[in-house]
Amino acid sequence: MLENAINIKKYEYLQIDDVRSVLKIFENMDLSANNLEVSEWAEKNRVLPKELTPMPGRWNNKRFPYLVEIMDCFSKYSEVEKVVFMKGSQIGATTGILENILGYTIDYNPSAMMYVTSTDKASAASIDLRVDRLIHSAGMKDKIFSQVKKKHNKNTGDTRSKKEFAGGYLLSGGANSVDFLQSVSINILLLDEIDRYKDELKGHGSPITLAEARTNVFSKTRKILYISTPTLKSHSKIEELFLKGDQRYYYVPCPECNHFQKLEFVNLIWEVDDNNRLVEDSVYYRCEKCHAKIKNYQKDYMLPNGRWQVTSQELVNDLRSYHLSALYSPNGVFSWEKLAQEYLFAKSDYSKMRAFYNGFLGESWDDRGKAPEYEKLMLKNRRNYQLEVVPEGTLLLTLGVDVQEDRLELELVAWLKNKVSYSLAYKVFNCENIGGTLNDNFNPRNLAWQELEKYILKSFYNQDRSKEYKIDITLIDAGFATNSVYEFCKRFLYGVYPIKGVNYLKNYQTFIDMSSKYYDTKKLDIKRFDISTDVLKDELYSYLKRDLDDIGEIPVGYCFFPYQYDEKYFRMLTSEEKKEIINKTTGQVKYTYHLPYKTRNEALDTRVYNLAAIYIWKYLTGTAHLTWQDFWENLAKFRGQ
Repeated sequence: MLENAINIKKYEYLQIDDVRSVLKIFENMDLSANNLEVSEWAEKNRVLPKELTPMPGRWNNKRFPYLVEIMDCFSKYSEVEKVVFMKGSQIGATTGILENILGYTIDYNPSAMMYVTSTDKASAASIDLRVDRLIHSAGMKDKIFSQVKKKHNKNTGDTRSKKEFAGGYLLSGGANSVDFLQSVSINILLLDEIDRYKDELKGHGSPITLAEARTNVFSKTRKILYISTPTLKSHSKIEELFLKGDQRYYYVPCPECNHFQKLEFVNLIWEVDDNNRLVEDSVYYRCEKCHAKIKNYQKDYMLPNGRWQVTSQELVNDLRSYHLSALYSPNGVFSWEKLAQEYLFAKSDYSKMRAFYNGFLGESWDDRGKAPEYEKLMLKNRRNYQLEVVPEGTLLLTLGVDVQEDRLELELVAWLKNKVSYSLAYKVFNCENIGGTLNDNFNPRNLAWQELEKYILKSFYNQDRSKEYKIDITLIDAGFATNSVYEFCKRFLYGVYPIKGVNYLKNYQTFIDMSSKYYDTKKLDIKRFDISTDVLKDELYSYLKRDLDDIGEIPVGYCFFPYQYDEKYFRMLTSEEKKEIINKTTGQVKYTYHLPYKTRNEALDTRVYNLAAIYIWKYLTGTAHLTWQDFWENLAKFRGQ
């Protein structure tokens, strides 16, 4: 560090004969002003505005001690070149890492910088909300000005896309802009929320690679930060980089036994009341060694005494990678009680659970759709119960129908609270010789359609036949024999709807009501739903992989099947897996479910339709705004349970 701080050539005129002479030189020099760390600069200069933080006022490293090592990697004389930070929310990362590095560089270590967000729009918002306020609150407004005189004295040195200051500049833009990413050479590169970047920019490659190339001129002094909340495991850029680094975790001491450990969500313990509501006083963290019950306020001791610990040999030389979850959020910012509450809020909703893992735990969500092992399903999920007998606690009956050329295959499913399901029947209605095959010319005399109509109208009963049940909603695949399916569904006033499986829906939507669009549904005067089969298969496979816990508690989405279902059924249910597909033109990687050649999947399709049915029924009954927990509780009250 001292070698970097001192230009030795300045002292060549001194005839240094021994080590004492060198030490004498250092003793007479004041290095403190020339070796300010980012964390020291922050405490000296940062004032946090109350609009952007629950803890306004002067920055205090003691409040976020785990950020000190990371931000100091970007100090003037640090030899660290690349840093990866895979993070959850509520830990002060944006303020403590990105903003402090920006402020330090502008005020103390002027350099050419580039700040990249997912889009130009996101970049502009970040500049307005954070960077401009940082510059103002740290008293650096007078340092931002154009370094070159322009015609008409036009101010070009302080814009959303460019901040100029003596000795350097900050360029800000989106990872979606090739022109921006190929603009100029820079020394410091800050890549924010990289999991939101496109995989490829058409004809130009990865936006991350394009941005990294801007630093090649400064290969010996450059610094690059990759920071993001992870998204999907199948193509999480931040997780891929994290695993290539030395994988540092923050270890904190137990207040009771002083054992150092990284905080993991599995060790956060709580109780719920009879209504499944969190008992806040019950929340504690269990020490992995002495099993002490650690309360949230004790983080005031644990965090300042923690330390980063390397857990792996990096695959890329000198790549530091850090991980931190919301479990480390300081006392007064985000508590363990709030984290437990967020989990309870999300646990019955697949998309919310994904957001919980990504946003709070800082972990990627495994969406790769690896099929469960059918043998294991047969052992752990089958039970001895009668077919078509409705179990106690049933709140909905749904029917999913798959249409083939010569038959209909269908599954009847009973749904209990928290998406717990019982398969009550799996049937095949063959066309045989009456009415020929199933095609677009609807024939009500076709035996398969006749049998289906009878089944939809059939009554079902519980074990002692004290309660009568009707099928609440039926979904029929209209991908084949479309017009026939439409005509069949029109025979019912409500509750029977055609569907088509699609993969164009965004943001993990499970379905869309096509009657709200000008498609053939308007011409046919029928309500049709398009369902996102990949999203629903992700959810279904996650449920099939779940196990009962040690005390037999049934997890959300657990699926029960009768002993009568054989190996053939479970092979169909687990027939598909996600495969990687690369666009040959753009190079973009996508994952979609693939069915091996000559493999049957009707059992999987019908179960997916049944899962879609509860989402659609929730929508049709005007309860889509409710959480799943409230939905099931309200439905139980309506059913008198």
